[in-house]
Amino acid sequence: MNTPTNSCQRRDRARLWAAAGLSLFAASAAWAQSAPAPDQPVVLDKFVVTGSLIPIAANTPAVPVAITTAEDIERSGMTRDLTDVLKKVNPFFFGRGNLGAENANTRANGTNGASTVALRNRPTLVLINGRRAALAPVAATGGATFIDVSLVPVAAVERVEVLADGASATYGTDAVSGVVNIILKSNFQGAMVGGSYSWAPDAGNYASRRGYVLLGAANDKSQVTVTAEWRSTDPLFQYERPWGRNQFRTPSFAGVITLDNGSTFYHLNPALNAPPENSDITLQEAIAAQYYSGPYTQDQVAQFFDLSQKATMFQRTDRRAITVAGEHRWSDRITAFADLIVTASDTESSLNAQPVAGNVLGTNRYNPLGVTVNVRNRFVDFPRIRNSEALGARGVFGLRGKVGQTWNWELAAALNRTTQNVRQFNLIDTIAYNTAVDNGTYNPFARKQAAGVIEGMLGTGFQDFVSRLNGFDARVSGEIFALPAGAVQLGASLETRRETISMKNDRNDQTGGWLQATPTLPFAAEQTVDSFGAELRIPVLGGDKSLPFVKTLEVTLAARKELYSSTTDPLVPKYSVRWMPVNDEFVIRGTYGESFNAPALFSLFGPSNSGFTNSININRYTPGGVLIGPTGQRQYRSRGGSNMNLIPAESRNWTAGFVWSPRALKGFSVSLDWFDIDERNIVGTVPITTLLQSVEQFGAASPYAGLVRLGTSVAGESHFTDGAPITAPGQITAGASDAVWVTNPVLNIAGQWQSGADLRLDYNREVGRWGRVEASLALTYLKEFVVQTLPTSAPFNGVDGFSASSTLPRYRTFTSVDWTMGNLTLGLSHTFIPEVDDLVAPVPARIDSYHTVDLRAGYTFSRSHNPWLRGVRLSAGVNNVFNEDPPLILGEQDQGRDINTYDALGRLFFVSASYKF
Repeated sequence: MNTPTNSCQRRDRARLWAAAGLSLFAASAAWAQSAPAPDQPVVLDKFVVTGSLIPIAANTPAVPVAITTAEDIERSGMTRDLTDVLKKVNPFFFGRGNLGAENANTRANGTNGASTVALRNRPTLVLINGRRAALAPVAATGGATFIDVSLVPVAAVERVEVLADGASATYGTDAVSGVVNIILKSNFQGAMVGGSYSWAPDAGNYASRRGYVLLGAANDKSQVTVTAEWRSTDPLFQYERPWGRNQFRTPSFAGVITLDNGSTFYHLNPALNAPPENSDITLQEAIAAQYYSGPYTQDQVAQFFDLSQKATMFQRTDRRAITVAGEHRWSDRITAFADLIVTASDTESSLNAQPVAGNVLGTNRYNPLGVTVNVRNRFVDFPRIRNSEALGARGVFGLRGKVGQTWNWELAAALNRTTQNVRQFNLIDTIAYNTAVDNGTYNPFARKQAAGVIEGMLGTGFQDFVSRLNGFDARVSGEIFALPAGAVQLGASLETRRETISMKNDRNDQTGGWLQATPTLPFAAEQTVDSFGAELRIPVLGGDKSLPFVKTLEVTLAARKELYSSTTDPLVPKYSVRWMPVNDEFVIRGTYGESFNAPALFSLFGPSNSGFTNSININRYTPGGVLIGPTGQRQYRSRGGSNMNLIPAESRNWTAGFVWSPRALKGFSVSLDWFDIDERNIVGTVPITTLLQSVEQFGAASPYAGLVRLGTSVAGESHFTDGAPITAPGQITAGASDAVWVTNPVLNIAGQWQSGADLRLDYNREVGRWGRVEASLALTYLKEFVVQTLPTSAPFNGVDGFSASSTLPRYRTFTSVDWTMGNLTLGLSHTFIPEVDDLVAPVPARIDSYHTVDLRAGYTFSRSHNPWLRGVRLSAGVNNVFNEDPPLILGEQDQGRDINTYDALGRLFFVSASYKF
């Protein structure tokens, strides 16, 4: 428990670092403003941005759009994965919906080597050059479906546009929280080679490597850009971080026996490999002879075995990718364009060996006691290894052109295909295991088996997934008639797409032949979606037609109709307002939209999965419902899967905010946008901690009681369906945790709503002979993030706490300052996360605030007298300069730290080099 003094000290430290970040921004802005201002006004480049069917300049949107450029990516030092970059520089990418490809041990969210982005931790539509890509063929653990952004090579990214607002009426009814639009480089000329290396010198010596080639050519009619990239990262095991060791333990390992259905445990003498055979002694005699010690509770015997040795926090990754983007102008009115991405990836993660348990009769020659006992074992030298090989291919081919003076049109066809071949090594074959038990070649009481015994039980399971998306779309926009304030513009689109997903698996997987697994049948499913959208932009006031305090008023109306072959057909609207009271220095904007998120094919028809939960600590209760106290960390048997009875989720989303860019402070701008999202019937899973705690406390009266069964596995069988039902409180923790069988498929939870604000300050200024300064501060504030799992359950607000919904601090900041003088660039960044409550731990606790400081430097040899150096750029830096560890979270179920929110690597050095010629 934190003392009041320590808590105050942490709060003071948190305020100090928050103030330091704001001061850093303000000081750089003030210093730059004090320098001589150039005579020329700052001219903003204009280009089409995400958020409208009608082309719109970057400095005039009615919706909030944040842009992360290729330069921002380089500065971050996070060139391993695009998700890592977006999480670092944009605080509104928070929560467990944002997982980099390396994350291998984060509660309730394995992604099989893929990476996800989720704006505000909610479903986010990901586009590549403004068009859809195929969903990852394997859903994240917990049922989340997503587009794997790791298939896009970082070197090929020109910029990432983030529309922080619902965009269902524009891009698709499933754009609930917003849109991430990845724009590929397409106008590069020349050749560039480059690479980077980053490493964390702490134990384990984690390292990441990247190399790339960028080629481009153009003439007056055609241009083409080609990018090739290779990325590789090392695995990081839990034990390779001091705070990852000794966090979670288990009673299921070699040398453990129980005699009374799991309420007491006995441990084999560490000096022995196995007890004597055919001794037929009593338990008391075995203890007196020092064969066994005990009795122990589950928590006590678990102290003998640490789970950190084989579990990966970051998995090994290896990716190779190539992209091609080009266009050819056939005439002054028609241009052909195309882009292609092909990415091959290989990722591998590791878990401890599967635990095994079963009853051994007193007549068995290995049983020293002469009575039936339940024996635990774990083949520690054969960890479960999950290897995933993915191949993603995407091609878009189209034409665009002009009609008349104001009308533009575009036609395109897209082909997307992603495969994922998953191999699981060191699974236990049930028949081989039972045969070894029956013929006596396997000694269940022994820590080490005779040579070849365990190898004869093991096998490799496979699941091969394929996801496809093929579609065609047409878009047109232009002016339809003029009003006194300007032209009324119309944008329209139509799209048709066909999505398919399929899975093939091995025979044991289909029959439940792997030990303690449930049958998983192969499947194939498809759906078609036809959509029609329109957008109307109406200038109500503007130009010579204005009113006091209404210089410009613009209203946009949009709607989209989608026809699903697998569910109902929604019509979703959106309304936007853009208002300039006096001049273009100050803009007020607001939007309202609705969304409709149909269940993904994987959620409807995908396979089940079974195994053990992560370590969970819940409160124990007596059969009468009286609180006893926490259990300590335990693992339970669980299975999940699809649900053909899912219904679509519906939501509404509104934003309101302003942008201020005063001429008196050239290069400065501030934007503030309030957001509010309300979703109902969300497709997801009940957090396993919530489910188990409810059943433990309320017994048969819990709304989740039907999802839990009790039963001891006698010979490797499962009891998800035929186990004993829950009848009273306290039954979850009354016996061994591996006698609890939880079924938790995806379902429609009651709802979720959140509100808050995004603040952005930017300053970009030439400072005469002192060069140029660029400073930015991004802050996301959460007022509420409420989850209601069932209509009968109470809503739960997770803000300012760590819970099953993620770590949700009240606010989070990212501050960055860069100074460029000639060929030299120096930069500094600061990330701050304030204190939060541990809302999962049985005993209330406060989680420390967290901050990291990053430093970087770069030099370009553009004016070197040596011709071989001209075109060379060198960069180096260090992230997390002060080597801040993630704060301790007692309720976290993997390694006692939320490695998705906080940095698990510690101090990370990076160097990069590129040569353009």
